[in-house]
Amino acid sequence: MTVPNRRRRRFYDHLVLVADALVLSVVAGAVFIIIKDVIAVPAAWIDPTYAFLITMALSSVAGAAGSWMIHRRASGVRGLIVLAAGLAMSVIVVFMAEVAMLRVTADSPGTAAALFAGAQLLGLLLVMGLLLASTVDLARRGRRRLDLVAVTRIAALAALVAVVALRFLPVDALQPATARVYAFLGLATVSGALGVGLANWALIVLGRRAARRVTDASELTEDRRKRPDRRRNTP
Repeated sequence: MTVPNRRRRRFYDHLVLVADALVLSVVAGAVFIIIKDVIAVPAAWIDPTYAFLITMALSSVAGAAGSWMIHRRASGVRGLIVLAAGLAMSVIVVFMAEVAMLRVTADSPGTAAALFAGAQLLGLLLVMGLLLASTVDLARRGRRRLDLVAVTRIAALAALVAVVALRFLPVDALQPATARVYAFLGLATVSGALGVGLANWALIVLGRRAARRVTDASELTEDRRKRPDRRRNTP
């Protein structure tokens, strides 16, 4: 296998990690919503919209953890610490984005509808990018046996694209209130995928730095071994 092929393989593995986190987040969200409805949560003092968004945020954490355990479990405790840091950072980024969007659109309903619809469209494009990359890689490998996991992933991403395109971007979603709920729901859903992506990138950087330190140490040791001993050459 050539070096470009290895690089392309690694790049696809990173995309798979993020795509699986997104898919598992949606699946976990559906399960959590069913459980929430069965046990009659939230209570009367919790706003249903906030409870729904919190549920989706928790499902993102669950989806991120599931994808990480599938693809990155060999990283051990250090990987879990990096994942926790990535999820914390992604939650902060999502929260700051939501606050910024609320402040920008507080006094302008027209701007609010355009901004929230733009956020939904951006999420749709990101999911379509993951779907396209997964489809291209599956077709490029050309295996005789069908990869059921890859096909399931592609089908799940295609379903997400259809849901976003048909439900999150209808004509009535351009209303500020509805568009805000959909946009914030999308941000809460992708927070887990964002956290996994950040954690994966941080783990790669840490691994490269560790490898560089080992290489530098071995080169220094080899240089000392090759350096002549001045005490032996002293008359």
